Amino acid sequence: MHRTNGTSPGDWGIECIEREAREEDTIGLTARQTVQLLALGAHMDGNLPGGRTVHGWLVPGIASTLHHGPRSADRITNQCHWLVGVQTERAERLGTTDTEPEHGSSTAQLVECGRGRAERTGVPQHRRGDADAESNPRGFAGGRRKHHPRIAGNALVGHPDLVQTCSIGRAHSLDERVRAGSGIEPDPSGGADTDVGHGRNFPTRATLGAMTHVLRNALLPDGRRVDISVDAGRITAVGAAGSAPGTAAGDDLGGRLVIPGMVEPHAHIDKALTADAVPNPRGDLDGAIEAWIAAAQRGQFTYEDMVLRARAALERLLLNGTTAVRTHVNVGGGVGVMHVRAVKEAITEFAGLMDIQIVALTSSPMTGADGAENRASLIEAMELGVDLVGGCPHLDPDPQGLIDNALAVAADAGAGLDLHIDETLDPHMLSLQLLARSVMNTGFAHPVSASHCVSLSVVPLETQQVIARQVAEARISVIPLPQTNLFLQGWHHDVAMPRGIAPINVLREAGVLVAAGADNVQDPFNPMGRSDALETAALLVMAAHQLPDAAMDLVGNAGREVLGLPRVEMRVGDPADLVAIAAPSVRGALADAPRDRIVYRQGRRVAQRSETSSISR
Repeated sequence: MHRTNGTSPGDWGIECIEREAREEDTIGLTARQTVQLLALGAHMDGNLPGGRTVHGWLVPGIASTLHHGPRSADRITNQCHWLVGVQTERAERLGTTDTEPEHGSSTAQLVECGRGRAERTGVPQHRRGDADAESNPRGFAGGRRKHHPRIAGNALVGHPDLVQTCSIGRAHSLDERVRAGSGIEPDPSGGADTDVGHGRNFPTRATLGAMTHVLRNALLPDGRRVDISVDAGRITAVGAAGSAPGTAAGDDLGGRLVIPGMVEPHAHIDKALTADAVPNPRGDLDGAIEAWIAAAQRGQFTYEDMVLRARAALERLLLNGTTAVRTHVNVGGGVGVMHVRAVKEAITEFAGLMDIQIVALTSSPMTGADGAENRASLIEAMELGVDLVGGCPHLDPDPQGLIDNALAVAADAGAGLDLHIDETLDPHMLSLQLLARSVMNTGFAHPVSASHCVSLSVVPLETQQVIARQVAEARISVIPLPQTNLFLQGWHHDVAMPRGIAPINVLREAGVLVAAGADNVQDPFNPMGRSDALETAALLVMAAHQLPDAAMDLVGNAGREVLGLPRVEMRVGDPADLVAIAAPSVRGALADAPRDRIVYRQGRRVAQRSETSSISR
């Protein structure tokens, strides 16, 4: 740890930035106050100490330029800073008006981390890695102190929601603003002798999960009102509401229902949000496939567009309480691995916010001479680091051949398998049985999932039970997808229209792990969808005859198991991946799907949304 004159890293940060301010001789907030404002991460509109007034947004975790009058910092762009370990792609500007500063003429210039160098010499620079430290071990640049890369937390990428929970310094008035805005108690030591973060004991993404945090006044599904304590990303205590120490930092949930973070075990974020651009006039599965292929051949999907849509799809999922996602991504079929590259770029912004798995969804055919290019694209996708092998045996001329190839490629890569299985109402298409036999015969050692399994729902009960036992023996999980299959299946059945949902109860009774997902969202395969697991669960209640608690488990803990994540049972030691919803019960949450939600990943608040309602009489 680099120290100067025995100061803490927090005091070192204050010292350095105030020295920068003095040498620039600009007028503004003190560095200590600026750091505290950054910690608020909220809309600031009001008076500050010394009669200053601030109007505007200070976005959490985004380094901002605070400027005053004619000496504004307009020229300071695309710079880096080491303060609070934040890296970001943009800077927001916060305008202020000022009277005489309380602590002399000093200002803090918190500027964005970018690729270019500072436009003036001596601005503290944030550099990842140790190369600069080796060549300049004292951490100076041009005679001025710069970021020392070995200070805890500075090697990690920040995010706009980074600064949500932290200990702040001593300036009383702004401490009160911090306390009121975030519920955070000030650190009386001012960050002395701590290796956590910068500024005034600010945490980074790495250190934030290690801080004790209390979720107060939470309503559990069993009706208990509790305080949930979290440390190092896991639940450390669950006690009666009001039992947690009042001095501990935390959030008052106001009686919100707290459930495990929800899961989307089967998404297609590379296709998401294209329903208007790529309509499906026929409505069925073949019509959706044809519409998508035609649009791709027209060059309608660009890399940049796909990155933006995939990112938007993940944001919607996160805001609705989904903390783990498995997405299928098209591979081959003339696009090679472009979709994989785009999705991998999109998910980089969600590190630490969600667990995300990528399945290489291969195009048909995968077998025979005509499948050579698609097989090559699958190998390339595996080399890019996708997590599982996918494909559609029921669409291939040789379903068994596709399954054999998928198992071989997955085994070589040490990866799992998640296939689109029998997305058809044809009772003679039962590639699920082929998959179960193949997994057992090869001794495949990695996780296997079968998504859809629609045709299993239209065969006699005795056949369902036989296949379900085989699937359980092969340890294959099944993922029904009610929303998309309700739309795609049954268009040619005018009488007794089938629902197209795998027989969940039969599978579970046989010991099969079953989780449910939404599948496509607002694209040719499903023009509807809110990217909300509560919507999937409600459909399971109405269309698959699941009671509310069972439906919630199918989009929650069961999904976590399918993705290889531990269950969250609200017990000590469980991961603190949680969602707080303004609902009185699980049934009420499914019925009303309130927008008021707070999402926690490893105990850290990562997303929040609210709603307002009014009636004018």
